[in-house]
Formats: sequence, structure tokens, C-alpha cells
Amino acid sequence: MSKLVLDVNPDLFAQLEQRAKAVGKPLDAVAIDLILEGIKRHDPITVGSLLIDCCHMTVYKNGQSISVMPKPFGILVALAKRPNQVIGRPELFFEVWGREYDGDTNLLDVNICSLNKLFKGGDGGHLVKSKRFEGYYLDEQEAS
Repeated sequence: MSKLVLDVNPDLFAQLEQRAKAVGKPLDAVAIDLILEGIKRHDPITVGSLLIDCCHMTVYKNGQSISVMPKPFGILVALAKRPNQVIGRPELFFEVWGREYDGDTNLLDVNICSLNKLFKGGDGGHLVKSKRFEGYYLDEQEAS
């Protein structure tokens, strides 16, 4: 009988444990959810000149690889799945952090700001825009 040996990144395991605590599910249930989610989002996402490879956490703009940190990457993926569609702060926060938005944190603002610094439009416009009192959206025209 052969053994399956997995090389597990300790940071990834810690993140998985945190997510399990945040959503109140057992660790194995959260792991299964993430695997199924990963299968669903296997295909790269293309918006304008952006190519987002979810499996390898890589973003390309006009063929050039751009390094994006994990949380801004999560925000970018969430918004790129629905370009030009406003996503409310609570939904976006839950999708990326896996917990309820408490309304006091500026984590979302800080990470969106870092995304906009990375992906400045040709005229200096922002890739991720806000719609007052509603949420954020990825501007497909700025992604071109």
C-alpha cells in the first residue's frame, strides 16, 4: 500500500484554520469548500488586458506579470468575476477575509488603494472604483 505525502505550506494551513474559526465550520469542511471553490474557478479570468490566473495567484497586464499580495489578489478576483458590477463592502469583505464586515475597519480601503497603485490606467484612472454608499467595482474600461 502506497502513502500519499503532501508538502503543506504552514502559512496556508494557519490561514485555513483561521477561516474555519471565522465561518464556524470544522477544518475539513472548510478545506472541502475551498477545494470545490478552486475547481469552479480553475479557468483564468480575463478583463480587458488583465489575465488573472487564480490557480497560480498570478496577474498579467498586457502580458507582463505583476506581483499582487494575497488580500488585494482576492479583492481583484472577486471584482473581476463581475466587472462593472458594484459589490457591497460587506459582501466583498466576507468573500476575501471570510468573516463579517464590522464597519470600523479600513482593511478594504487600504488593499483597494494598493491595487489601484499597481494598476494605474493610461490616463491615471483607477482600476477599482467606488460607488458612494454602495460598494466597489472593477472598471472594465480601465482594465484595457
